[in-house]
Amino acid sequence: MPPSRCAFAAPGRARNCVVVFAAIALAVATFQIRGVNFAILFALLGLAAALTRVALPRSIVWLAVVILLGSSGAFTLAGAILEGPANLENRVTTFHRQEACGGPVAMTLLSALPPGRVASFVDQGPGILAHTKNSTIAGPYHRNQSGILDIYDIFTGPNAQAILKQRGINYVMTCRAAPDWEFYRARGGLVARLAMGEVPGWLIPAGKKGDVEVYRVVR
Repeated sequence: MPPSRCAFAAPGRARNCVVVFAAIALAVATFQIRGVNFAILFALLGLAAALTRVALPRSIVWLAVVILLGSSGAFTLAGAILEGPANLENRVTTFHRQEACGGPVAMTLLSALPPGRVASFVDQGPGILAHTKNSTIAGPYHRNQSGILDIYDIFTGPNAQAILKQRGINYVMTCRAAPDWEFYRARGGLVARLAMGEVPGWLIPAGKKGDVEVYRVVR
């Protein structure tokens, strides 16, 4: 843990401050993965102190071995061995399927239709803007909270049709390989109906490519 590494530094106010910041960074990273950069930053100070006081006095070979074992490459290799080739291959395949949800090949479905406004999973938003002439109401941007909330309500709530009309939506796009698919399906609503093969009367299938599906909104 980062705070324990900092304990190798010389006692004093500086060490105490680093330990406190490292502990806070570790706590934040435990609940929010984006905070791991700060945990690593403060861990480096303690790691440097540990290497200086423990490994370096033994020999330069000890120092090199410890650095190699503590590198990201060593952890990646260890993780791959522990997970096993079958699980690793399955996870890689799943990741590439998720990537394809917003890729240029999937977006050819929209390119074949007249331009309009699309309600899609949040992570598909950038692909829609980059690869088509359509607009969308949501993307993975923190200041786009109203669009993200409307997308959530469209795919899980009871008033999907009303929101689509209010937003002037022409198309609905989904992807069965996206994490959002299972997230929305478990909460009921539109995605749950589509998962069961039930297409509401106000949607018309307009294309399918792999895991991606596009529906035209009936006005």
